[in-house]
Amino acid sequence: MENVSSSLIQVWQDNLWRCAVNQFSIPLQSSWHFVCANQAAKGKISLSNHTQDVQNLWIAPIVAKNQNNQYWIPIWIPAKQHCGQLQLSKEQLPWMPLAQFFPAVENDLFALPFHYFDDWLRFDWLDEDNQLIFQHWEDIYPSIHQLFDNLSNNTWQEKIQSLGFILSSKAVVVEKAQTTFVANRLLQNYATIWDVEPQSQWDPVICYQKAQALMKKNRLSANEITALMHVLRLQEGELLAVRVPLGSITQKFIAIVVDLKAQMSRQVGSLSASIYLYNQEGLFRYEFQENSWQSCDAILQEATLLIVNEAQRFLPQQVLPFLTQAKTALFLGDELDIGSSALMSAMPENWELNYHGFFDDEVLDQLDFKAMLPSTGNAMCVALANSAYQQLDEHGFMTNNLSLLPNENMPFYQGILVEGTSRLIGNALINEEEAQFIVKWLVSGPLSQEWQKTAIITPFLLQRNFLKNCLIENNITCEVFMFNELHCQQWDNVIFSPVYTAQDQRPFIFDQGDNLLYSLARRACKIWVIGALGIFDQRMHSPSGKLAKLLVTPYTLPSLN
Repeated sequence: MENVSSSLIQVWQDNLWRCAVNQFSIPLQSSWHFVCANQAAKGKISLSNHTQDVQNLWIAPIVAKNQNNQYWIPIWIPAKQHCGQLQLSKEQLPWMPLAQFFPAVENDLFALPFHYFDDWLRFDWLDEDNQLIFQHWEDIYPSIHQLFDNLSNNTWQEKIQSLGFILSSKAVVVEKAQTTFVANRLLQNYATIWDVEPQSQWDPVICYQKAQALMKKNRLSANEITALMHVLRLQEGELLAVRVPLGSITQKFIAIVVDLKAQMSRQVGSLSASIYLYNQEGLFRYEFQENSWQSCDAILQEATLLIVNEAQRFLPQQVLPFLTQAKTALFLGDELDIGSSALMSAMPENWELNYHGFFDDEVLDQLDFKAMLPSTGNAMCVALANSAYQQLDEHGFMTNNLSLLPNENMPFYQGILVEGTSRLIGNALINEEEAQFIVKWLVSGPLSQEWQKTAIITPFLLQRNFLKNCLIENNITCEVFMFNELHCQQWDNVIFSPVYTAQDQRPFIFDQGDNLLYSLARRACKIWVIGALGIFDQRMHSPSGKLAKLLVTPYTLPSLN
């Protein structure tokens, strides 16, 4: 069992570098070596810090750069260097950052979905015996260009230029890190694949009395008190997960945790607790003398407590370096909200898992169940599964039910029918009539005095940009977001612009999992769905079908009978 967890930690570590470059626009990385692209195409590179052979390299043969020193790198090829000559590696498969395949993220560069890349690996990179088809490094370049032409309908070079990127004369080389993180007790417990041993449970009455004695000045709910007491009794190597809402409740909870940890340290005569916070903005250390969070680059001394906020936004490997430097950890988030970005497609992941010895179906099922897979893992889900607090649920399974989420959190849904027309441009949709109606309605409708308390959310970049331009033209100050841009913001009103019409092919982007439409419910008291309401069909069991049942003015497709 311990060996399995150690192998999983190794998989996470090997994939950590991918997290930093799984973007469309990538900032410069300190680990990059730049070499001549023409020489790299011939298999000849020179790494100034190496005179001997190198076994573990990743080569980015195609690189583009914009004026902001951001890089576009569409594919990475595993390689090794022998006598100054590049050779293809058989241990791993090429990798494409999946971020560039999603039109709701950055662009509409590729018109085909990312599973076409897996088809290329399966039929162009490997033969029927899973052996490399290519014998020489230079043979791969025509195939890579053909792959991009197929994915983009022969438009990738023009689109890259239109987005402000110029193809570089350099290729990028990354050497796979040889150092390994020390798996302390906390990381080992976090990476446990099988069932965990829970803490002995506190009696609720005792829990409440102890909490009241420590927190006389705070008015807390029973759920907050219970969660706080379990945070305070964390032992070294243990972690805890608490489901939390957006906004002030979570910030208050974090503040009380910090205050109580400091009190407990003083009571036992020890130095002040060392507490770190990791969230979407980075890593922070709490400075008790200033009573504030200060940004930092690393955990310089072992943390008494590591707090990971919005943990559902991170892959497990992203929190790995910080867990190795902490005694205890508190994960806060909501696993049903918008989660971490997919990291890799199925083929490279299966290849890598097999390389690290993951063949057993039962083990692979556990990795999937606990959201530990390197491609689609979720740090919050892993923490919930391996939290020190577990109780039997109604079905007889151990589960973590520590939650500060309100029991009744259902916003009011209002549907407004707009007969617009969607247009496909590249890999994204736009619906001008729908956007123009929303802007006119903001001027003359019931929200004409509530622009500052309102946000518009849409699945597509084109629709977002068109809405922004229309708002500017009408001097309306209202924020517009795509789903991936939502963080902790909350508004009184959210306008949802779905873009799709009944003529568009399903599944819709927001039907590929519950988290996107769920994210709307977390962020507003009232949600206005403005568009082709016919796509929200009560007869369907999809997320849009569930939303149809909540609309005050439901409008469904005519009966099929």
